[in-house]
Amino acid sequence: MPVVRGTVKNASGVIQVGFPVKIELMPDSTPGFVVAQDFTVSAPVVMATDAGGNYEATLIGNDNILPPANSFYTVWEGTRSFNIRVPTTGGPYRVEDLLADYPVPPPTEPTSLFGMKGLQQSYDLSTTFFDAADALNTGIVRLTADFAQLFPTALATDFAALDAAVDYCWNKGLKICMCPTYNPGWLGAYHGNPTDHAVWATKLALLVSRYLGKGVVGWEIWNEPNHGPFWSDPSPTAYTDLLAQCAPWIRNQDSAAVIVTGGTSPRSTDTTNVDLTQRGYKPSDWLVQLYLAGAAPHFDAVGHHPYCYPFEPTYEADWNSFLESEDLHNISVWVGDPKPVWGTEWGYPTGPEGDPFVVKTVSEATQATRIQQAFAAWRAWSWGGPLIYFCWKDDPGLAPDPVQTAGIYQSDGVTPKVAAATFQAL
Repeated sequence: MPVVRGTVKNASGVIQVGFPVKIELMPDSTPGFVVAQDFTVSAPVVMATDAGGNYEATLIGNDNILPPANSFYTVWEGTRSFNIRVPTTGGPYRVEDLLADYPVPPPTEPTSLFGMKGLQQSYDLSTTFFDAADALNTGIVRLTADFAQLFPTALATDFAALDAAVDYCWNKGLKICMCPTYNPGWLGAYHGNPTDHAVWATKLALLVSRYLGKGVVGWEIWNEPNHGPFWSDPSPTAYTDLLAQCAPWIRNQDSAAVIVTGGTSPRSTDTTNVDLTQRGYKPSDWLVQLYLAGAAPHFDAVGHHPYCYPFEPTYEADWNSFLESEDLHNISVWVGDPKPVWGTEWGYPTGPEGDPFVVKTVSEATQATRIQQAFAAWRAWSWGGPLIYFCWKDDPGLAPDPVQTAGIYQSDGVTPKVAAATFQAL
C-alpha cells in the first residue's frame, strides 16, 4: 500500500489521515497537515507527529482495500489545499515529489460573466436539463450542492449525481454557479446555522478541489440565508463567520473564482417573530448587517433573488426585489466596497392572469415578455453579473409555491412554452 510522508507546519500532535476528515487542531490551535483520499475510508488513520511535526501515513481505501491505480488525494495544509496523484506501489513518497507532474487547471474567466444568461432546475440534475440548457444557448447554470446529500455522515460521501452534473456541464461548455448549502444531520438542523462552521468549510474545500478546472466560476455560499425557512432565525453575524471560514479555502485553490453571498429572498425584515422560521431580513437590510459584521473581505459579489412576479421588472415599488438589486450595488458603493450583483434565482410563474395584486401568475405570452424585459433591464446595469432563471420546466413538487409553474417548458420537459423561443434568442 502506498506510503506518503509529510510535515505538519508549525505544530505537533495528533493528525488524521482519511477521507473525508476533520482537521484536528493542534495544541497551539494551528491547523495540521492532512492527507485525504478521494473515496471513503471506514476508519481514518490516527497518528502522532514527532517533535518536528513529521509523519508517515499508509493510505488505504474503504475496508482496507487498496485504492485504484494513480488515486487522487487532497493535501490540506492550513487553509491551502492541493491535489496529488499517488501510485499504488513503491514509495515511500514525499508529498512535494508528487506535485511536479500534476497538471494545473486553467483559471476561470469571471470577466465574461456580466449579464450572462443562466438557467436552473431545482434538484433535477438529469441530462435532459443540461441538453435543454445547451439548446437554449445558456451560458451558466446554477447547481445546488446539498450537504445533506453529499456528506450523509462525517465519514461518508455521495458525489455521484453532482459529479455527473459537473461533467455534463463541462462537456457542454456551460459555466457553473455552485451553491453549497444546508446541513447533514450531524452538522445541525437541515435549514439551520451549522453547528461547526470550520468543519462545514472543510467540506466545501473538498468540492472546490474536486471541481477545480471544470467550469465552476462562482461559489454561492448558502441559499437564501436571510430567510427563516432556509436558515432558521437568520443571523448576519453567524453567516459572516461562515463566509470567513469558507473564503480562504476557495481563494487558495481557485483565486479567479467569484465568492457570492447566498442569494437573498425577497421579503421584509422581521427579527422578533415567535416562529424562528418566519424571521428574516429585507435583502438591503441584510447586506448592511453583513457589512457591519465585517463580511466585506470575504466575498466578491452580492447574491440576490430578484423575483417580482407577476409585475414587470421595472415596476416602481419599494417591495420590487428586481429594482432592489440596484440598492444592493449602491450599498456596496457607499461603504467603499463596490461589488457586482449576481441574480442567482428568479422567474415568472404561468397560469391565470388577472389583477397582479391578487393573482400571482401570468399568461405564457406575458411570461415571455417579462423575461425579455428583465434581461434588457439587467444588462443595462454595468455591475450586473449572471441572471439565472428559475426554472427550466414546471415542477409540481414545489407546490403550493407559485414558482412551481415558472418553467419555460411544461413539466414533461419536452413541451416548450412561448418563453422558450424568447429565452433562446436573448
